[in-house]
Order: sequence, then C-alpha cells, then structure tokens
Amino acid sequence: MNLFMDRPIRVGDFCRFGTRIGTVQEIGLRSTRIRSLDDTVIAIPNSTFSTMELENFAKREKIWYHPRIQLAKNVTPDQVRYVLVEVRKMLYGHPKVDPQPARIRFVEFGAHSLDLDIFAYVNVTDYGDYLGVAEDLNLRILDILNEGGVSLAVPVQRTVLERAAPAGEDRIQKTEEHVQHWREENQLYLPSFPEEVVEQLRNTLQFPPAGAPAKPADQQQPK
Repeated sequence: MNLFMDRPIRVGDFCRFGTRIGTVQEIGLRSTRIRSLDDTVIAIPNSTFSTMELENFAKREKIWYHPRIQLAKNVTPDQVRYVLVEVRKMLYGHPKVDPQPARIRFVEFGAHSLDLDIFAYVNVTDYGDYLGVAEDLNLRILDILNEGGVSLAVPVQRTVLERAAPAGEDRIQKTEEHVQHWREENQLYLPSFPEEVVEQLRNTLQFPPAGAPAKPADQQQPK
C-alpha cells in the first residue's frame, strides 16, 4: 500500500492502526506520525504502517449503537414485550437514529439475566456528538424500564449481600394491561413494526431533549 497514491488516510483522520487509536498528524516520505489518545506522538515507518490493519473512522457516515440490556429473570413475559415495543418506538422516533435497520431483540437467556440486544446507527460522524446521542438513548431506555417496572439483572457476586428491590406491583399490572391492550387492538408489533408505522414514528422525538438549552445556530448539526 502506497500512502500517497492509495490515500487510505489523510492528515486529521481519526483511525485505528493495528491495536492502537489516534489522529494522523503528518504523513512523511518515510514515516507517519499519529497522536494517540493519551496525547503522545507515535512515529511509524511507512513500510510498517502499510502492513497494518487500518480502520479509518473519518470515512464513516454514521456510528453503530449496540448496547446489550440484561433484565432480571423475575420480570414477566409481558414486561419483556413492553420493553421490546417501547424501545423500538423510541429508536424509530429519535431524529438522530436511522430507523432502518434499527431494532431490539430478545436474543438469549443468560445465566442470570434475560438478554436484549440493540442494533442501530446514529446519524452523526463525530464521536463526541455520538456520545451525546448515545447518552440520550440510554436515558430514554432507563425511563422505559422504570415505567414498565422492569429491573436490571443484579451481578451474581452481589446477590448474597444485596437483593434487587422488587418492582411495584402496580407498575407491573399497568404494564401487562398495556400489552393486553396492544393485543386487543392488533398493535403488539412483534417481531416487527409495519413500515407505515415506522414512518409515522420517524422524527417524533425531540433532540436535544426538552429542558436542554438550544445550541447557537452556528453549532447546529444537520439532521
């Protein structure tokens, strides 16, 4: 690989090279200089750099959001259904999330948890912006869990000393009534949402969330 002819990276690109991550500072005739995350400068001979596995984050158009949610095993099946539907609604409605192929799935029974995986892309390219959106998504998921009376799994090593507080029976009953209503109205959209419903939900949420100060016009990010 010729760094000048192939142009896999440019000065200013944020990339992974081998097992390390940093920002390209200079591409010389004999070596490439990269500033690492701990603010040191690494000089790598181009002959060595050209043999490394290179991942250029600057070339991406969006960033992958893929947390795993581990629910306590004492939650009811309808509580799981509630979380699956409400998280999907939230992902489809968020203005910074690409609705295709946003999804959440109940993927497996863990040793001490019920495991849900989220797969979605956030429509930003700057990692700092991504962290702000991911934080907002995480908080919205916590709201959904709280509204459904759903507890997260407690690590095994803590179960002897600590028991997870049981969710309020009223919240569990309300959640199961909510899911039953979806059944009766044919709105329990599992395993997938109809395309027309996804379009209705798209961009229905506010980001930044209500209560956050608006950014100056010159700092607004395009949707």
